[in-house]
Amino acid sequence: MLKSTQSVTLDASHYELIEAMTDEVVILDATGKIVAVNMAWKLFCEENGGDAGTHYVGANYFDICEAAAMGAVVQAETVLEGLRQALKTGTSFEGEYPCDGPGVRRWFQLNANRLTIQGAPCLLLQHRNVTTRRMAR
Repeated sequence: MLKSTQSVTLDASHYELIEAMTDEVVILDATGKIVAVNMAWKLFCEENGGDAGTHYVGANYFDICEAAAMGAVVQAETVLEGLRQALKTGTSFEGEYPCDGPGVRRWFQLNANRLTIQGAPCLLLQHRNVTTRRMAR
């Protein structure tokens, strides 16, 4: 995995980009730290009992995936490996994972694409609710 000695600093155009997206979006630095989230992510977080204070900005997304894999979420290990490969090689990653909430079953599609911010590799993650399509199968 590519290493970064410091986190990146985003400018207004980065925030404008992710706010224009209707899906839940986060940007990760090269270490997996969440450096930015859009309003759709914040709303989902608040509506589902997540950290309404930080919306997980500053948390390490890779660590979250590792914890889910330890909790027997089979897709979490695949997602984590796909994200690390996307960061390392620049190849896009797409995968699906369960994201159940209290009394509700949900599935999300995750698209990850590498981008460069201030010369450092980062990942743009887009989460799309695909529960209806998944349950129809």
